[in-house]
Amino acid sequence: MEATGEMAANLTGFGAMMKMFGSGVKRDMKAELIFSAYQQVNGVQYPSSYSISLGPVETLVENTTIKINEGIDSKWYKTGN
Repeated sequence: MEATGEMAANLTGFGAMMKMFGSGVKRDMKAELIFSAYQQVNGVQYPSSYSISLGPVETLVENTTIKINEGIDSKWYKTGN
């Protein structure tokens, strides 16, 4: 997938950081996302790996576990009461 400008910055996660540092988002900025290593989870194919290229920066993201609609441990809901 290719995107330019603000969409490229938002897809890569760099948009907020660029705005925070005051550099802004350039209209000619181009990003490329490549999804790969699909695996079936609950009957649906999900990419377990993807690369993000934004200018000279390339990042590889690899998911070792994909869980869909599984319960969340109750420890995350404890209150101070």
